[in-house]
Amino acid sequence: MKSRPAKTVWFTIAIASMSTIACVGHAQTPVPVSVVGSGTGAFLSAVPTDFADLSGTGTFSFGGLSLPYELTSGDVGGLMITNPGPPIVGDFSNLAAVVFSTPSGDIAMDYAGQVTLTPVDATNLTGVFIATFVPIVGSGTGVFSGVVGGQFEMTAIVAEPFVPRTDPTQIDGFSLDIPYTWSTTGGGGDFFTVVPEPSSLATAGLAAFPILAVRSRGSQFSV
Repeated sequence: MKSRPAKTVWFTIAIASMSTIACVGHAQTPVPVSVVGSGTGAFLSAVPTDFADLSGTGTFSFGGLSLPYELTSGDVGGLMITNPGPPIVGDFSNLAAVVFSTPSGDIAMDYAGQVTLTPVDATNLTGVFIATFVPIVGSGTGVFSGVVGGQFEMTAIVAEPFVPRTDPTQIDGFSLDIPYTWSTTGGGGDFFTVVPEPSSLATAGLAAFPILAVRSRGSQFSV
């Protein structure tokens, strides 16, 4: 049997506590995400290299917050027809990052998915776009600053018949300001992976150290 000085015990506890805080600080937590909104695409092109500006507003629900957002960057296009149909089926993706801007922070995302275009007459179509959105790591600010991964699936619907652009040089004969509505699919697959803010965890852990010191001061522990 031998005695170990109290200060040595305090030092050992402090190092163990800091190690625990460091591990927790890097823990990744899935946080549910829900998005609804509406907006307009400047046009919709059937040419893979042709992209149109996309704008919109809505509500971004994340971490218990329901945040109004505006799309400050975004586009729609990159359409690659995989089945001429009807209905026409194709793959699509973004060129510019889609940025959701809220009063509490912004997040930029990439997306890719599949579209089904249904003819309503000889020239007009309606569309259903289903895409997976993935956050761009490091782009988040404010409440999104801890986002390091995750994804969500969103369905966008173009219910009003439109005429697509079929040539990038075409200046008329196609629909402009095409209205979209969109929402996340819902369920456990819609989430962001978040790393808790290390500073708040460190503050909580360091606050406990004086208590450990007081309790161990003058005490002897036998091993």
